[in-house]
Amino acid sequence: MAPLPPVDPRILRTHAGNLELLGYRIESVGYLSAEAALRTGVFGDLCASMASLIEDRHRDQDQLTRRFPRKFDVATRKLHRMADGKRNGNRDRRADYWAPAGRGERRKDTEDRARSRPGRAVDGEALVAKFRERTWIDDRLARRAAAPSPAAPVPHRSDANPAAPLAGPLRSLIDRMEVDREAAAAAARRWALIAAELREIAADLDWSLEADLKGWSGPDRTAYQELMAHNVTGIAAVAATAAMLGHAVEGVAGAVRSTREAVSGLADRLTAVGLEAVPWTVQRVLGLYRAAFGIWALVLGYLQALARSMAHLRAMLGVRQPGARVA
Repeated sequence: MAPLPPVDPRILRTHAGNLELLGYRIESVGYLSAEAALRTGVFGDLCASMASLIEDRHRDQDQLTRRFPRKFDVATRKLHRMADGKRNGNRDRRADYWAPAGRGERRKDTEDRARSRPGRAVDGEALVAKFRERTWIDDRLARRAAAPSPAAPVPHRSDANPAAPLAGPLRSLIDRMEVDREAAAAAARRWALIAAELREIAADLDWSLEADLKGWSGPDRTAYQELMAHNVTGIAAVAATAAMLGHAVEGVAGAVRSTREAVSGLADRLTAVGLEAVPWTVQRVLGLYRAAFGIWALVLGYLQALARSMAHLRAMLGVRQPGARVA
């Protein structure tokens, strides 16, 4: 076997140093990730399961991200060994020196990616925009909810309002949809920062492979380039999943908040209908209950729309059979 073309050790050591710095940068992403954690009640009691679901994906994300510094460490040590002369121009080199990890580890990488593969970030952006604009609410329901309500007259102090017990369950439902806006916004910002940093690391690694190794040629250079190209692709993919987690946080918070606002408006409407006629007659009370039935039908429609939204977000996160449903 012919000896490998020798390469200037300084080239290898310079690139190894840059690769080590990139590994440190990926490790620092873990600190940002810890600050993006969600507590269970951030989306209110009604959609608490979504916080747990996102946190499951968060753990998968961290597991995938932690693999890259380990891979970089292995590559760095091999580069230094090669620069020391143990491989540089060595006739008895191993042909698989720059081969990827063993078959079992490659399979585990594939399984990890399959478990935590959300979808494309662009899909998440469109979905979140839809939630922000409240176009996820069925148009027919939205039109009915926006229909003009009769003006509420001044209530008579001596007459009890039969609408009070009817509006009570609505108020309880509203309380179950209290979103911690600051916590959700902070988590979404963290995920956006993580995605941006990972994209930049992938771009810097791609640049380093070209700029640092111009004086290196031969089969070792080709094998190393192919190996690291997989890492560039992998880091970019993890950046996309980080962006998707940020979109999911924004989407859940926006959908629940919009539903809460809609139901709150219906509760106010029910109270207004209950105050519009005094003294109370049998016909007025029956009319109030008919109005309450129609308003609760609208509420049910909003809740069904919210459940569909959560299903879309689960699909965006790559969850086909959720363990919990919006109740």
